[in-house]
Amino acid sequence: MLRLPLPPWKTGWRQKAALSLFELFLLTAFCLITNAAPAAETKADYQLLAAFDLPAHLLKATATITLAPGAATVVRLDGLRVTAVELDGVEVKAGGPTLTIAASAAERRLIIHYRKEVSSMADGLIEKAGIDLSDNWYPQLDFPALFHLQAIIPANFLAVSEADSISTEAVPNSRLVTFKFSRPLTYLHFVAGPYVKREVAFGGGKSLYTYFFPEDAELAADYLRKGKAYIRRYEKLIGPYPYQRFSIVENRLPTGYAMPTFTLLGQAVVRLPFIVDTSLGHEILHSWFGNAIGVDYSQGNWCEGLTTYLADQSFAAERGQGALFRKGQLIKFAAVNRELGGTIEEFKGGEASPNPRRIARRAVGYGKASMLFHMLRRKVGDRVFFAALRDFYRRMDGKTASWRDIEQSFKNAGGSGLQSFFKQWLTQKDVPDLKAEDISLKEANGRLRLKFTIAQSNKVPYKIEVPVVITNDFGQRRETVNLTSKSKKVELT
Repeated sequence: MLRLPLPPWKTGWRQKAALSLFELFLLTAFCLITNAAPAAETKADYQLLAAFDLPAHLLKATATITLAPGAATVVRLDGLRVTAVELDGVEVKAGGPTLTIAASAAERRLIIHYRKEVSSMADGLIEKAGIDLSDNWYPQLDFPALFHLQAIIPANFLAVSEADSISTEAVPNSRLVTFKFSRPLTYLHFVAGPYVKREVAFGGGKSLYTYFFPEDAELAADYLRKGKAYIRRYEKLIGPYPYQRFSIVENRLPTGYAMPTFTLLGQAVVRLPFIVDTSLGHEILHSWFGNAIGVDYSQGNWCEGLTTYLADQSFAAERGQGALFRKGQLIKFAAVNRELGGTIEEFKGGEASPNPRRIARRAVGYGKASMLFHMLRRKVGDRVFFAALRDFYRRMDGKTASWRDIEQSFKNAGGSGLQSFFKQWLTQKDVPDLKAEDISLKEANGRLRLKFTIAQSNKVPYKIEVPVVITNDFGQRRETVNLTSKSKKVELT
């Protein structure tokens, strides 16, 4: 390997005094994109150039972060081997997992050169079969930034990250991929591999893509057809698709993630025949709820329950299995420890894990929360329900939202008397525990009179509408009882 002298402006840095041609190209290419100032709506403009040594499972990268005046941050460096740091043209020593940058009245520029060796699947993937970087692969700020990512990848690879547009140009024995995205991000993801790319337009100059491995390329047509149908479905229900593109990307690792502008599905998952009819719609729906509208986790994660209701539960209902799906949700909730599960408002994340606490929390954050939206829709009707969702998307697109914002949208759409509804379902750990007592059936003046008491044993009683079904030799009769206290006497003739 030819080695070149270190440029004079680098001689004060604590790093080896020579660069390979590969590393020199990385530095000079990066200089082309480091002159942008922070966008007005963000605290930081984040330029990142990454390159890879696949046989060594190694990422080599340079981050240039321009902080707006008055912006301070603590930069996380977990899992990174930092080789040099410069702040406003002065060398800085970085020896720990974090780097604190104080605010300044003037704009500040932080440059970090670093490496990361991916030695296990827990860290991601860097090898000839593909690249997957999701966690701890770049210096991370403690607030969203406007990212400008460039990556040097093998000539036979294609790459995907959060982007409005992806462009590629040939460089010696490689490709330089540039990602442009107009929205600030809290986290950045990157995946690359020997993909076969397919594309279909879905209106407004926007496109849907698949990035599948050659051995699974024949699956692309079905994913494109169903993916386009899901986008149209949710545009009709909620509002315009928020980005310029959406990509369905196959991964060597067993993942099932939804990020702004793409979903990352494990190879084993992609091959399952039912995924296009179930999980794919769920992940696409996160484009609106969870990505375009972020989650204010300090007040609970609303998006998994809403997405489960509008995707998984709705798909089951359309197959004639709505009652069976809801029963399954209730069984999952009944099987877990209520104290471990907590309340809907306390639910933060959606990790899939065999840990009993996380299983309990998923039963609450996905299952019980989806039932909340089911009850809410029945309470206010379809017109108000979907008008509220459209209002929620229109008001909160590009922002983080809480349950309070959802409640406000239902109020805006004409829903009334919902304060107690949201309060009880968000803050109580249990569900209504009901029973019928003191049942009597008597005849008077030639008419049957049914009397009974509906009682709930909950410590804090729910205010709910209880469906009652009475069955006799002539058929069934359905009534609804408005229960607002521990018990209520009911009389039917």
